[in-house]
Amino acid sequence: MRELPLRDVRDVQVRRHGFGARKALVWAGLGAALSGIGMTAACHSVEGSTNCSRAGLVTAGIWPLAGALTAPGFESSSQLELPSPSADTLRPYARLPQGLPPGVAPSKLTATPAFAAAQPAATRATTARILAP
Repeated sequence: MRELPLRDVRDVQVRRHGFGARKALVWAGLGAALSGIGMTAACHSVEGSTNCSRAGLVTAGIWPLAGALTAPGFESSSQLELPSPSADTLRPYARLPQGLPPGVAPSKLTATPAFAAAQPAATRATTARILAP
């Protein structure tokens, strides 16, 4: 990690989560295979049942459709692009990867009111501002 002068930064990409389009499609494929096999097996277990293959194929076919419809949303929500960022726009994404600075007690960390009010509850709980001791 190294420090860069903000004037030299053209844009910033923030990775918000790791569940993008590829993972959504992989899960849809797994769901299709497993539910198709399961539905076909369940259908065959019923005495006198017919068209079990069709039931499995229909069930399996729903998964890729759902995956294809949701994958773009997962991909777009996984990254955030900040063109020409300022210190204020970057502040919510700042982290302390090396740990807290010496002398800063975790009990002195509180949520930043303006930023916390605009975030979902799960994000609010992890957003903190260091107060001077």
